[in-house]
Amino acid sequence: MPASLTGVFAAILFRAILSSFSGALNSTVTLFTLNIYKPMFKPDDGEGEIVKSGCIFIPALGIVSMSSHHLFYTRHIQLSSRGG
Repeated sequence: MPASLTGVFAAILFRAILSSFSGALNSTVTLFTLNIYKPMFKPDDGEGEIVKSGCIFIPALGIVSMSSHHLFYTRHIQLSSRGG
């Protein structure tokens, strides 16, 4: 690959990764709000309240997923360094 196209390729790859993460995050929030939050906690809420709960859940899910990845990754490194 020519050196002049390396940045373009990196931008395309980064966009694909962000698109996949965004799609997974949106699917997870939809499943949470329609299958857990609304039926169990607020069955009479309108669309606006459900959207607000999803907007609160998105950052929480992002923080949990990033933290859990860090914990699993460091745990894997610790196990690998022991030879197991």
